[in-house]
Amino acid sequence: MTKTSAAVSTIKSMAPMSPMRAMTTTAAATSAPAAVAELPLKAPRRGVLAPVESPLVEAFVNNIMKQGKKTVARRILSDALKLIQIETSKNPTTVLAAAVEKVEPLFKMVGVKRGAKSIQTPTPLTERQRRRTAIIWIIEAAQARNKRDPAGIRIGKEVMAVLNDDSAAIQKRNQIHKSSLVNRSNVTLVDRRVRK
Repeated sequence: MTKTSAAVSTIKSMAPMSPMRAMTTTAAATSAPAAVAELPLKAPRRGVLAPVESPLVEAFVNNIMKQGKKTVARRILSDALKLIQIETSKNPTTVLAAAVEKVEPLFKMVGVKRGAKSIQTPTPLTERQRRRTAIIWIIEAAQARNKRDPAGIRIGKEVMAVLNDDSAAIQKRNQIHKSSLVNRSNVTLVDRRVRK
Protein backbone atom coordinates (compact mmCIF):
# COMPACT_ATOMS: atom_id res chain seq x y z
CA MET A 1 0.00 0.00 0.00
CA THR A 2 1.52 3.32 -1.04
CA LYS A 3 1.56 6.43 1.10
CA THR A 4 -1.08 8.18 -0.98
CA SER A 5 -3.45 5.24 -1.08
CA ALA A 6 -3.18 5.10 2.71
CA ALA A 7 -3.99 8.81 2.84
CA VAL A 8 -6.95 8.36 0.48
CA SER A 9 -8.30 5.48 2.55
CA THR A 10 -7.93 7.65 5.68
CA ILE A 11 -9.83 10.46 3.98
CA LYS A 12 -12.58 8.01 3.01
CA SER A 13 -12.78 6.78 6.58
CA MET A 14 -13.37 10.36 7.78
CA ALA A 15 -17.03 10.17 6.75
CA PRO A 16 -19.44 10.56 9.65
CA MET A 17 -20.18 7.28 11.36
CA SER A 18 -23.63 5.80 10.99
CA PRO A 19 -25.45 4.80 14.22
CA MET A 20 -25.24 1.12 13.26
CA ARG A 21 -21.50 1.31 12.66
CA ALA A 22 -21.03 3.21 15.92
CA MET A 23 -22.86 0.43 17.82
CA THR A 24 -20.70 -2.29 16.23
CA THR A 25 -17.49 -0.43 17.07
CA THR A 26 -18.59 0.07 20.68
CA ALA A 27 -19.59 -3.61 20.88
CA ALA A 28 -16.19 -4.59 19.49
CA ALA A 29 -14.51 -2.25 21.95
CA THR A 30 -16.34 -3.82 24.91
CA SER A 31 -15.33 -7.34 23.84
CA ALA A 32 -11.69 -6.26 23.44
CA PRO A 33 -9.22 -6.37 26.33
CA ALA A 34 -9.62 -3.66 28.99
CA ALA A 35 -6.46 -1.74 28.01
CA VAL A 36 -7.66 -1.30 24.43
CA ALA A 37 -11.27 -0.48 25.36
CA GLU A 38 -10.22 2.50 27.50
CA LEU A 39 -8.57 4.33 24.59
CA PRO A 40 -10.80 7.11 23.22
CA LEU A 41 -11.67 6.85 19.55
CA LYS A 42 -11.02 10.20 17.92
CA ALA A 43 -11.73 10.64 14.22
CA PRO A 44 -9.77 13.27 12.28
CA ARG A 45 -11.64 16.32 11.06
CA ARG A 46 -13.20 16.22 7.62
CA GLY A 47 -11.40 17.96 4.77
CA VAL A 48 -8.03 18.05 6.52
CA LEU A 49 -5.09 15.99 5.28
CA ALA A 50 -4.13 13.03 7.40
CA PRO A 51 -0.63 13.13 8.89
CA VAL A 52 1.70 13.05 5.91
CA GLU A 53 5.02 11.26 5.57
CA SER A 54 6.21 13.16 2.48
CA PRO A 55 8.72 15.92 3.26
CA LEU A 56 7.74 17.72 0.04
CA VAL A 57 4.10 17.96 1.12
CA GLU A 58 5.18 19.18 4.57
CA ALA A 59 7.44 21.80 2.95
CA PHE A 60 4.51 22.96 0.82
CA VAL A 61 2.26 23.20 3.88
CA ASN A 62 4.89 25.18 5.79
CA ASN A 63 5.34 27.64 2.92
CA ILE A 64 1.58 28.10 2.47
CA MET A 65 1.06 28.63 6.21
CA LYS A 66 0.43 32.16 7.44
CA GLN A 67 0.32 33.31 11.07
CA GLY A 68 0.89 29.77 12.35
CA LYS A 69 -2.41 28.39 10.99
CA LYS A 70 -1.17 25.01 9.87
CA THR A 71 -4.60 23.35 9.64
CA VAL A 72 -5.74 26.02 7.18
CA ALA A 73 -2.59 25.44 5.11
CA ARG A 74 -3.19 21.68 5.17
CA ARG A 75 -6.77 22.18 4.01
CA ILE A 76 -5.59 24.41 1.15
CA LEU A 77 -3.02 21.83 0.01
CA SER A 78 -5.61 19.06 0.40
CA ASP A 79 -7.92 20.91 -2.00
CA ALA A 80 -5.03 21.36 -4.44
CA LEU A 81 -4.12 17.67 -4.30
CA LYS A 82 -7.76 16.66 -4.85
CA LEU A 83 -7.94 18.88 -7.94
CA ILE A 84 -4.67 17.43 -9.26
CA GLN A 85 -5.95 13.89 -8.73
CA ILE A 86 -9.21 14.65 -10.52
CA GLU A 87 -7.43 16.34 -13.46
CA THR A 88 -4.65 13.79 -13.97
CA SER A 89 -6.02 10.53 -12.47
CA LYS A 90 -2.54 9.97 -11.02
CA ASN A 91 -1.00 10.04 -7.58
CA PRO A 92 -1.15 13.76 -6.66
CA THR A 93 2.06 13.77 -4.58
CA THR A 94 4.11 12.38 -7.48
CA VAL A 95 2.56 14.98 -9.82
CA LEU A 96 3.40 17.69 -7.28
CA ALA A 97 6.98 16.41 -7.01
CA ALA A 98 7.32 16.43 -10.81
CA ALA A 99 6.05 20.03 -10.96
CA VAL A 100 8.46 21.18 -8.24
CA GLU A 101 11.34 19.42 -9.98
CA LYS A 102 10.45 21.15 -13.24
CA VAL A 103 10.53 24.62 -11.62
CA GLU A 104 13.70 24.12 -9.52
CA PRO A 105 16.39 26.65 -10.50
CA LEU A 106 20.01 25.52 -10.58
CA PHE A 107 21.50 28.95 -9.83
CA LYS A 108 20.76 32.22 -8.13
CA MET A 109 22.20 35.58 -9.04
CA VAL A 110 24.34 37.19 -6.35
CA GLY A 111 25.82 40.68 -6.47
CA VAL A 112 29.58 40.55 -5.81
CA LYS A 113 31.51 43.76 -5.24
CA ARG A 114 34.62 44.21 -7.35
CA GLY A 115 36.14 47.56 -6.68
CA ALA A 116 33.36 50.14 -6.90
CA LYS A 117 31.08 47.95 -9.04
CA SER A 118 28.60 45.29 -8.05
CA ILE A 119 28.70 42.44 -10.56
CA GLN A 120 25.95 39.83 -10.87
CA THR A 121 27.44 36.36 -10.47
CA PRO A 122 25.61 33.03 -10.76
CA THR A 123 25.92 30.86 -7.66
CA PRO A 124 24.80 27.22 -7.53
CA LEU A 125 22.01 26.26 -5.13
CA THR A 126 21.87 23.21 -2.88
CA GLU A 127 19.08 20.71 -3.37
CA ARG A 128 17.14 22.05 -0.38
CA GLN A 129 17.45 25.65 -1.61
CA ARG A 130 16.29 24.63 -5.09
CA ARG A 131 13.21 22.86 -3.70
CA ARG A 132 12.28 25.73 -1.41
CA THR A 133 12.70 28.32 -4.18
CA ALA A 134 10.53 26.26 -6.54
CA ILE A 135 7.78 25.89 -3.91
CA ILE A 136 7.80 29.62 -3.20
CA TRP A 137 7.64 30.47 -6.91
CA ILE A 138 4.69 28.11 -7.46
CA ILE A 139 2.82 29.61 -4.50
CA GLU A 140 3.53 33.20 -5.65
CA ALA A 141 2.37 32.40 -9.19
CA ALA A 142 -0.79 30.81 -7.77
CA GLN A 143 -1.52 33.90 -5.65
CA ALA A 144 -1.30 36.06 -8.77
CA ARG A 145 -4.02 33.98 -10.44
CA ASN A 146 -7.77 34.71 -10.40
CA LYS A 147 -8.60 35.93 -6.88
CA ARG A 148 -12.17 34.63 -7.02
CA ASP A 149 -11.03 31.00 -6.89
CA PRO A 150 -10.17 29.49 -3.49
CA ALA A 151 -6.46 29.21 -2.67
CA GLY A 152 -6.37 25.41 -3.02
CA ILE A 153 -7.89 25.53 -6.48
CA ARG A 154 -5.40 28.22 -7.55
CA ILE A 155 -2.43 26.15 -6.36
CA GLY A 156 -3.80 23.05 -8.10
CA LYS A 157 -4.28 24.97 -11.36
CA GLU A 158 -0.78 26.42 -11.06
CA VAL A 159 0.73 22.94 -10.65
CA MET A 160 -1.16 21.82 -13.75
CA ALA A 161 0.10 24.92 -15.60
CA VAL A 162 3.66 24.04 -14.61
CA LEU A 163 3.24 20.58 -16.08
CA ASN A 164 1.94 22.17 -19.31
CA ASP A 165 4.89 24.66 -19.41
CA ASP A 166 2.44 27.55 -19.10
CA SER A 167 3.36 29.06 -15.73
CA ALA A 168 4.95 32.25 -14.45
CA ALA A 169 7.21 30.09 -12.26
CA ILE A 170 8.65 28.35 -15.35
CA GLN A 171 9.23 31.73 -17.01
CA LYS A 172 11.02 32.96 -13.89
CA ARG A 173 13.27 29.88 -13.89
CA ASN A 174 14.12 30.33 -17.58
CA GLN A 175 14.91 34.01 -17.02
CA ILE A 176 17.30 33.19 -14.13
CA HIS A 177 19.03 30.53 -16.24
CA LYS A 178 19.43 32.96 -19.17
CA SER A 179 20.98 35.62 -16.96
CA SER A 180 23.25 32.98 -15.39
CA LEU A 181 24.41 31.96 -18.85
CA VAL A 182 25.05 35.58 -19.84
CA ASN A 183 27.01 36.30 -16.64
CA ARG A 184 28.96 33.05 -16.49
CA SER A 185 32.18 34.92 -17.22
CA ASN A 186 31.86 36.68 -13.84
CA VAL A 187 32.39 33.43 -11.94
CA THR A 188 35.89 33.30 -10.49
CA LEU A 189 37.61 31.12 -7.96
CA VAL A 190 37.11 32.49 -4.48
CA ASP A 191 40.63 31.83 -3.26
CA ARG A 192 43.36 31.41 -5.86
CA ARG A 193 46.24 31.47 -3.39
CA VAL A 194 47.68 28.21 -2.19
CA ARG A 195 47.54 28.08 1.58
CA LYS A 196 50.60 26.87 3.43
